Amino acid sequence: MTTLKEIYLFIITILHEIHHAKQIYKMGRRKFMKKYSQASNMADLDGKDRYWANKWERKAENWAKQEYSKKWKNKF
Repeated sequence: MTTLKEIYLFIITILHEIHHAKQIYKMGRRKFMKKYSQASNMADLDGKDRYWANKWERKAENWAKQEYSKKWKNKF
């Protein structure tokens, strides 16, 4: 049986990826990928995790959580 936590994580993941798609649509794929790579490299140079310290990942995760709170939280 699927738990509420698993449903929450699934929805957050989908929303997170939707935000990346919106970023790509807004900036264009090449520009977004360049900025994403730069942020990963900066995190790496600072000795941080290339994924979790990437500002584009943090923005997508924060947006996903906000969208969940606004539109999905009370659906389950």
